[in-house]
Amino acid sequence: MHAPSNQQHKTGTESAEDDQLHVVMFPWFAFGHISPFVQLSNKLSLHGVKVSFFSAPGNIPRIKSSLNLTPVAEIIPLQIPHVDGLPPGLDSTSEMTPHMAELLKQALDLMQPQIKTLLSQLKPLYFSVFSAISQAYLLVPARKLNNSLADLMKSPDGFPAASITSLDEFVARHYLYVYTNFNGGPSVYERGLQGIGPLVNPEPPSGELEERWAKWLGKYPPKSVIYCSFGSETFLTVDQIKELAIGLEITGLPFFLVLNLPPNVDGQSELVQILPPDFMDRVKDRGVVHTGWVNRRYHDGHFGKEDIFKAVKTVMVDVNKEPGASIRANQKWWREFLLNGQIQDKFIADFVKDLKALA
Repeated sequence: MHAPSNQQHKTGTESAEDDQLHVVMFPWFAFGHISPFVQLSNKLSLHGVKVSFFSAPGNIPRIKSSLNLTPVAEIIPLQIPHVDGLPPGLDSTSEMTPHMAELLKQALDLMQPQIKTLLSQLKPLYFSVFSAISQAYLLVPARKLNNSLADLMKSPDGFPAASITSLDEFVARHYLYVYTNFNGGPSVYERGLQGIGPLVNPEPPSGELEERWAKWLGKYPPKSVIYCSFGSETFLTVDQIKELAIGLEITGLPFFLVLNLPPNVDGQSELVQILPPDFMDRVKDRGVVHTGWVNRRYHDGHFGKEDIFKAVKTVMVDVNKEPGASIRANQKWWREFLLNGQIQDKFIADFVKDLKALA
């Protein structure tokens, strides 16, 4: 995200227009990234901040459906440069394999002249929306020379002792990506060090559920359905999917499981191969499997059906015992805090005030 700085001041109407804070939104081309930026854009425009939203053409219709296109908000399409192996017309990671998503990152770096031209009149100040705790653990200067697997399993020097103090090996191994240089470009670490601060800005979902899902959910009491989704950029092996499915089945609870499949395969045929034999018949009255992309690559983190059963039982059944009671209470507190409109509005107002001071 970018905001202008060092603008020259003029007089009259021209001065008022020049003094208006103008923010450019440029999220990664994945809707798990795009959606929070859209929500933030809507909040900022309510405070009179002008918003220019950058994205690839294929993402714009979906952005338009949720972005408040007011006189102070606009969408600017970007052209994705050609990269060998990246099919034209694929504009978000939801349509890509992991290999293609890596090629998209190369294409994004090739967009620098395009972006430079667009930002040339804004003279932007960079602001990172990387979460504060992740930034403090991964992107501090102390990690520059100490970012081996063993280093990442331990918190850096100066990290609060009362917070996270260590990571499991498979999590730390995943974060090695942050310090890797690809195709001669800077690493995530090198890019992230340029940021100046985090931002949390949730927004409750809006709109109506599709009738079929509303009808299905209506059969069950509140807080009784398990929703399981790993997003468009987290990939499970077929063995993990089988363990996950069996784990959900043996809980005895209703569930909604999201599995992503590539757009060029028959979803039902693929499910027959991926899921345990006769799984859909056994759970048809209480389980839904929604399809998308399922990648068949190796994943370091291991879990089994017993882990799924234990976790669900803890937070869905044994809610009056520890640790289930504390987990539910903590979730309730955070939900109320994050959905408190008065608190969130103050965050945005303070954020706008700080941006204006920086500009």
